[in-house]
Order: sequence, then C-alpha cells, then structure tokens
Amino acid sequence: MPPGDVEQLAEAIDKLLAHPEEARRLGEKARARCLQHYSMHRIAEKLCSVVSQLAPLKPDGRWKMEDGRWNAPAHIPYPISHIPYPISDVPVLDPFGVDRDPKMRFLAEALTPALAERRLAQCWAEINGAQQKLRLRAIKVVRYKPARRCLIEYDVSFDGPRSPPGPLTLLGKANARDLDATTHDLLETLRNAGFGANATDGISVPEPLGIIPEFQMWLQMKMPGMPATELFSKPGGIELARRVAEAAHKLHQTGVATERRHTLTDELRILEEKLALVGRSRPQWAARLQQLFAACEQLAASMPQSQPCGIHRDFYPAQVMVLTDHPNPPPGATSSQSLVTDHRSPIRICLVDFDLYCLGDPALDIGNFIGHMSEQSLRQLGNPRALAGQERALEERFLQLSGESADIAIQCYTTLTLARHIYLSTQFPERQNFTEALLELCELRLEQGQKLKS
Repeated sequence: MPPGDVEQLAEAIDKLLAHPEEARRLGEKARARCLQHYSMHRIAEKLCSVVSQLAPLKPDGRWKMEDGRWNAPAHIPYPISHIPYPISDVPVLDPFGVDRDPKMRFLAEALTPALAERRLAQCWAEINGAQQKLRLRAIKVVRYKPARRCLIEYDVSFDGPRSPPGPLTLLGKANARDLDATTHDLLETLRNAGFGANATDGISVPEPLGIIPEFQMWLQMKMPGMPATELFSKPGGIELARRVAEAAHKLHQTGVATERRHTLTDELRILEEKLALVGRSRPQWAARLQQLFAACEQLAASMPQSQPCGIHRDFYPAQVMVLTDHPNPPPGATSSQSLVTDHRSPIRICLVDFDLYCLGDPALDIGNFIGHMSEQSLRQLGNPRALAGQERALEERFLQLSGESADIAIQCYTTLTLARHIYLSTQFPERQNFTEALLELCELRLEQGQKLKS
C-alpha cells in the first residue's frame, strides 16, 4: 500500500481477514524475504562493508582488514569479524517471555544468539584454550521466576583439535539482584575437595565454566543423566537411596567454609510466614494451620542440638542427578534406569543447585529430602508411604555413616518440610488438589509424635 494511505491499508486488512490462506502465504513470503535480506548475517556483511569504506580514513591504523576479516585493537571488547554461518538460524525457545522482564533487561542480550555465542566462546576459551571453536546451536529458557532468576540452556558444539565429542549443553544461571559468583566459586572448591568428575566414589558436582557479568550469569556444565525423582520407584531404588545418604554425608564432612547460616529458628520463621499466607487465602483452614504451627514449635523445642556443618539446605530428589555416562556400562544400558540396577559398580551421582549452601544442621538435608519423597509419593503414587522402604534406607545409611543419634532431628525436619509443602502445593495448579491431604498428613504425624512422647 502507498505510505500514508489509510483507506487502502484498511481495505487490504479487510481482504486478508476474509482470506486467511492468502494471509498465511504472504506471511511466509515475508518471512523468507526478511531472512534473505535482513538476517543477522546479512546485516553484519553490510556493516563490515561500511566499515571497510571508513577504514582508509583512520591513519592511526586502529582498524585493518586481513584475509577478509576485520580485526579490532585489544581495547575494543567485541571485534567485528565475519560470521561463519547465519547466526539468526539459531533457534531461541523462550516460553516465558523473559526478555520482557523489566527487572532483568539483560536477559534480552542473553537470548541474542550472536552476543551469547561470543560470550560463551570467551568463557570456554579461558578454561580450555582457544583451539576449540565454540558454535552455538540452540537457546532454551527452562526455568524462570519473574524479577528473580532464570535458567537458560545453551546447546553448543565445537570445531578444532581435541574438541569434546558430540554436542554439549551449558547451563546459564542468571540472577536479578546481582551476579551470584559465590555459587560458581563454591562448585570449584567442592570439585577440588573430592567432588570432581573422576571422584573415585562416583559422587561429584557440576563443572563451573565461568562468569558473564553482562548477563548477570554464571555458567556450568549440564550433567548427562536423570533426576533421582524419576528413579526411586524403579528397581534399584533402595540402593539409590543409600547412595544419596553417602553423598550427603560426604558433603557434610568436606568442611567447605561459608558465611551463610541457617538455624532451626530460621526454618520455623519461614514456615510461620508460609502457613500464614495459606491461612489468608483459605480462611476455612486458618485455625487448623495455627494449631499445626504451634505443634511444630513444640516438636522443634524437643530437638537435640547438633554441630553445624556445610549443608546443601535445598536437598531433594531433583537435586540429585544419576549419571548416564557410565565408565563401564552393562550390556544394553541406555538410560539411568538401567544403570541403577547395575550392582557391579556404585551408582554415579551428581549433586546440583548449591544456591542455598550454608552452615546448618546436617539432619536438615536428610529430613528435607525424605519430606519431599513423602510428598511426591502422596501426589504421584496416591500413598505417602509408597516409598517408605527407600526413605528408611536413606535414613539408616546416613545414621550409620554419621555415627550420630540424629533420628529425632531427621523426623522433626521431615515434618517441618511436609508442613512447608502445604504452602508450596497452593503455588502450582496441578498440586492444589493435594493441599488438604498434606495438612491432614502433617496433623497425623504430629499427633502420633505426641502419643509416642507420652
């Protein structure tokens, strides 16, 4: 339509509304035209052409052209160079629309393929050298809490000598408040303290890969495997539970220092806040929730004191990956499920997500883990005791290794975790049908505990 002709534009819109197939055809042609003439690749070529015309006007030689490539001086962080393939072809999957978050504006750049590839390549080169050329293949936003944090997967491949075989996935963890370099450094410390990929006991943590300040993000390798959440009900679930206890004990014994602390008082404060929110949204349960919290306070008062150590604090089945890159896989093994049943060597597991690592009661990790297992059993299997054997194996193995009488503390933290799940269930539509069942489960546990004490 001629620019400025409102009537002809309106007529064209009416025509397209009446003929959706024609509109779709024109849309496809328009997209093809944009990719052909206005892709990142084409724009970069035009930009380089403009710079090449300006270069002779720079007598100090700040810009020069060698073999068709533009090289910038060292003080310019992002030199212009030819793009070896159309970077606009890199698919970006953002189902949450995170690039529109006003509190995390940097995410728009983290999802821009050309910028992301350049920064990923710089981080990789600092660790592995410049001979391995990183190529970005896909970007996917996998977790997101508005105005708080975001988890992005970057699928990459490599060219050059001694490049990793096959594609890899790098995880970028972005935080709205600040750059969480502490967790990045913690992983490096843990790997040096016996949690490396080649740990003889098969218990590791992910490899940190660097920091991207512009994205308020730090990177780590995504571990190949399946979360323990999906495997406890499978054959070998008992053995997996014992391995989780061994991993938790190893972490508690490592002695990695941290300034953050989490006490039983903190745990009760958080629980009180969350139950109050449920009471306001569901006033019919307000009195029961108040009684429940009072009973939790009494239970906590009877808990014995323990020596604090470094704990995961956010420890539950999704934070344990069962690795599939088994060094000696059994014949036909193609998944973590089959590896769990292989008793010829210990199950190899990786602990992830150390964002809340702190000094605290080691029983909190075990109680929190068991509480999540019970909630999962209720929600997915219809019976909170469906994984009771696995829960018992986890607790018994941990008590055997720690040599402490922490069973009372573990039971207490399990109940507090289940009580917190009353609130968590209200935050997910698919879990809201289980809120009252969780409330009843907690009331029953506290009632039985009172009877045992009396």
